[in-house]
Formats: sequence, C-alpha cells, structure tokens
Amino acid sequence: MTQSLIAGVDVSKHRLDITLYDGEKQNSYDIAYTSKAFNCLMKRYDDRPIHVVCEATGNYHLKLGKIAYDKGLKFSSVNPFIIKRYGDVWMKRAKTDRVDSRLIAQYGYEYTPASTKQISPSRMTMQQILKAIDDLHNTESEYRNRLEAHSVNPYGVGEVEAVYTQILETVKIERKKLEDQLIGIVQTEHKEPYELLLSIPGIGPIGASVIIAFFGKFEGFDTSKQAISYIGTSPVVKQSGQYKGKTMISRKGNPYLRKKLYMCAISARRCNLHCIPLYQRLTEKGMAKKPATVAVLNKLVRQAFGVLKSGKPFDLNIGKNNT
Repeated sequence: MTQSLIAGVDVSKHRLDITLYDGEKQNSYDIAYTSKAFNCLMKRYDDRPIHVVCEATGNYHLKLGKIAYDKGLKFSSVNPFIIKRYGDVWMKRAKTDRVDSRLIAQYGYEYTPASTKQISPSRMTMQQILKAIDDLHNTESEYRNRLEAHSVNPYGVGEVEAVYTQILETVKIERKKLEDQLIGIVQTEHKEPYELLLSIPGIGPIGASVIIAFFGKFEGFDTSKQAISYIGTSPVVKQSGQYKGKTMISRKGNPYLRKKLYMCAISARRCNLHCIPLYQRLTEKGMAKKPATVAVLNKLVRQAFGVLKSGKPFDLNIGKNNT
C-alpha cells in the first residue's frame, strides 16, 4: 500500500502554509486560502493518498475541512495544545507559519490522527445560531448594566437612556427569533435525539440543542470519558512525592460547552434524582459547590451519552445506585 503524504497546514485568515511530508522529504508551500489554490497544489500529488492535518483554530480551519472533504481527502483537525506539546518535546524554538506547518506535518506522520467527522450543514447552522444567542445574552447583560449605571447618574441624559432601552428591546426580540429558529431546526432535523435528551431531568431545549450541535449522537466518541475530556471537565490530580495538590478540571477543551452544560448541571443538581445525591454527598464531604456541580455536569454527559448511544429514553432505574 502506498504511504500517505501528510499535508501539515498552518491556517490563517487569507493564507495557507502547507508542508507535504512522507517521512523523509519535506516540501513547503505558501498559497492563498482558496479552494482553487489548494486543489491546484494537491493536483501535483494526485498519485499519492493525502492526509490533511491542521490545528483546530476557531472558525478558520472549517473552510479547509470542507475543501479537503470536497476533494475526497482524509482530514484531521488537532487540538493546538497537543501540537504545542509535541513541539516542546522536539524543543522547537522558532515560531513561524512555515515552521508550524512542518511541525504539524511531522506530528501527522508520526501519530496518524483520526479523521475529523464532517458535520452536517444543519449542525453547523445550529452551532452558529447558539453562539449568536450567547453573544446577544452578553450584549443584553452589558446594556442592562449600562442602563442601571446611567439611571443613578445625577447628570443622566434622557436620550441616552432611551437609546440603551431601545437596544435592549431589539436584542431581546432578535434573540427570541434565533431561539425559535434553533428549536425549529432541531425539532425538524434532529427530532429523535432531541426528544431523547429532553427525557433527562436538567437538560432543556437549549441544552439538548447544544449537545446535538456539537456532538450529534456522539458518533466521534467511543466512551463518555472521551466526550468529557473534549469538554474539558475531566479531573486532573497534581501530585509530586509526598505533596498532593487539589484535584482540578483540565480546562483543555471547549469553553463554550463547559459554560452551557454547567447551567444544565445547576438545574440537574435540583431535579435529577441521579444527580441530587451525588451533589449532596460531595458537598457534605466538604467539596465546594462549583467542583461538585462540575461532577454533576460529567454525570449528565454520561447520561446523555447513554440515551443517544442506546436510542432509549432516560430510565430512572438504570444506574440508580451508581451516583
């Protein structure tokens, strides 16, 4: 079987630095970030299977993934933290786009990262809507605080207060439109997993939409532990010799998911009969409320993983004593 060429790609807004590596020879290129330029370069290597590897960098790498998928190439997006650690092992001191692309190519050749699953257009749309809703929530909080501060200012201007009030009303209206659009998509195109997730106490319409948008049915995960690691709430114990530090969460995952699922956990610690005793037991042992709630979050992820993988609604009696 012909050895794959690894295309290590450092992605920026307008340019791609690409290193083609076969374990011996490296060829580096700097091209425009367009499908035409990328496909023109890849055409030179049509006689070899190509595996495109890049760092997962916000939204910039998504376009590269689509270009690679459309051309029928294997594509992997890797956590930037992993690439950084790999570079530390090799004591890479230079930091340029070309050096980064070579490092990514070397990593891809040595470790052959798993293919990144192509997300359906509806899930991509849901992700964008969810983040826009979150942005509008933040804007709403910001202008509510500004309005409150202005109201106690003895030199407050009525016109300014009217503008802030109008902005708040507009934000609320637009946020409601997006929420309705989101629920319409999930109920139409992801009805089965949506209803399965709603069977779990603590997971509401937004929480279920978040899980579906970012995880689907957990097709890319073999265990719930992997999903928890992706979120960044897996426990990490720091210990050296006789010193034993506090148990922390890794935080090497998706901050948006941590934020949204934490809100679900706050609800679950009050209404989910599997999560209530877990939360109570941990807090009674002296654990602070926040880390105890994170433990509930991880419990919720395991429950969501279970119902989506099994295709069966949440059953209160399953795992009742495993809290």
